[in-house]
Amino acid sequence: MYRLFNTHKIRRVFEAAGLWDFRTENGKYDGKLAVPSCWEIIPDLASYKGKAEYKKSFTIGGNIRLVFKGVSHTARLFVDGDFICEHYNAYTEFYANLSLPYGEHEIKVEVDNSYSEASALHIENDYYTYGGIIRPLLIEELGDAVINYVHFTPKKSEQGWSATICAEIENLSDRDSTYDLRFTLDGINYTIENINVPARDRFTVSGEYLFDKITPYTPDEPKLYALCAELFGEGVLIDDLIDRVGFREIKPDGKKLLLNGKPLRLLGFNRHEDYNSLGSSVPLQAMMRDLALIKDAGANAIRTCHYPNDELFLDLCDEMGLLVWEEAHARGLSEKQMLNPNFLPQSLSCIDEMIRSHYNHPSIFCWGILNECSSDTEFGRSCYKTLFDRILTLDQSRPRTFASNKQFHDI
Repeated sequence: MYRLFNTHKIRRVFEAAGLWDFRTENGKYDGKLAVPSCWEIIPDLASYKGKAEYKKSFTIGGNIRLVFKGVSHTARLFVDGDFICEHYNAYTEFYANLSLPYGEHEIKVEVDNSYSEASALHIENDYYTYGGIIRPLLIEELGDAVINYVHFTPKKSEQGWSATICAEIENLSDRDSTYDLRFTLDGINYTIENINVPARDRFTVSGEYLFDKITPYTPDEPKLYALCAELFGEGVLIDDLIDRVGFREIKPDGKKLLLNGKPLRLLGFNRHEDYNSLGSSVPLQAMMRDLALIKDAGANAIRTCHYPNDELFLDLCDEMGLLVWEEAHARGLSEKQMLNPNFLPQSLSCIDEMIRSHYNHPSIFCWGILNECSSDTEFGRSCYKTLFDRILTLDQSRPRTFASNKQFHDI
């Protein structure tokens, strides 16, 4: 289970779960392993740091998208023996588009969870870097065009609620094409017509819309709305994307934080995505158990220390009205570690992927970065500024923050 609701009616999606052929590079294990899971569930691999290989064949064809919700920490993807892409960071989603003849195709994923200079963010720390395909892998069957994302930004004014809706369309065909995009929310349709997208290219569209008689999102009444985007080519429905959104606005006001114009008091917990003998592949039941305990303690907020969390967990927070400080990946880095040439590119990539995938969750009230890193040095401060500036280019609707252990020295 990768979401609490159906994200498509038109686009066909199935989860590539089950047993995959699996072997470690050092020959310590050669057999089967469940996807998703951490390889540490195998007794002989309880503390294994290194490389391993996953293989499985599927009958697929046409325009295919492989969506990896999380691979820890470096993944190299091959299809039928051909290298497709590489991705770094255990806690962010990535995908690859493929065009395949219909038939049986082998997917191979080489995974590495070892510590080295190539991994600036996964270092020896007070939380463990597990290995494996730790979150779901989805196989999506696409048409000639696809909606890559829809971002919903609500705004409260004296006149009521409005929202900016932004969407990215990708043309997967070899010819320039024109599309119409229809949004539906609370039974009302909004359409952007005649969107021209060049062949094999992407195009972003947006519009601002007014909404009447909606219920604002609050922790006490976490009202969610389904936002459905439908893409039409020559009058034919070719793709769709459904997400859940909420009408809420977060603003700092001096030392106060305002939710929908009212002061908000946060009472919360830090939470690691780590559970008993399952590692960072946390099932829905365990997530629900954590949230039940947090609510029972009278809390209303959670900090995802120190990395983006599974989107299924964020879905639960949305439904239960628990506010989330979501943090990009990095904890306790010294200035020497931040001088690693991979640090800034990997941090920026983490921020890009975190915000792109999790933008619509109304439970997320702020974005955090660089927990207890070198905010007291000139170089460290420049890194903080670079990352905060990147967040601002992606989302101006939420505050930005960081946790510090350099009080009075990092201002």
